[in-house]
Amino acid sequence: CLRPRRNSNVAAKSPLRPPFINLGMPKMGSTSLDSYFKCGGYNSVHWTCGGRMCADCIVKGIKAGLPPFSKCNIKNVDAYAQMDRGPENLVQVNYLNEIVRGVPNATFILTFRNMTKWYISLTNWPPKQPENNMRMRFERANINGLPKGVGRNVSE
Repeated sequence: CLRPRRNSNVAAKSPLRPPFINLGMPKMGSTSLDSYFKCGGYNSVHWTCGGRMCADCIVKGIKAGLPPFSKCNIKNVDAYAQMDRGPENLVQVNYLNEIVRGVPNATFILTFRNMTKWYISLTNWPPKQPENNMRMRFERANINGLPKGVGRNVSE
């Protein structure tokens, strides 16, 4: 696998330091990002933090006036590959300022993929649930900065 370098000499010279925090949307490569970090020996979490949804513990910490990850009950995490709870709770959008202020030395990553392929992926996830796929959930969600109902086609 393609491995990130975990060499202390390289890390000391690099401006990219853990924790690595993915700000990308669901189905934008978070599973691949999680696999990449784990392959390189980094401790990476992918939507679950200490046995519960990362989104829930992040919001709990922020609402308590604490650093965003302080209520997640996990230690030594190098990478947060996905931290939302789907379109209904995009903490990386709704609490972006609090996350950046709470972890100012983190390396923030914004994953991105071709919009047509993303739209198809959203439409087909989760498998065998066409009546409640992620694309439909995005349409119904109240996302900061987006009008409700947008996303019926790839151009939206």
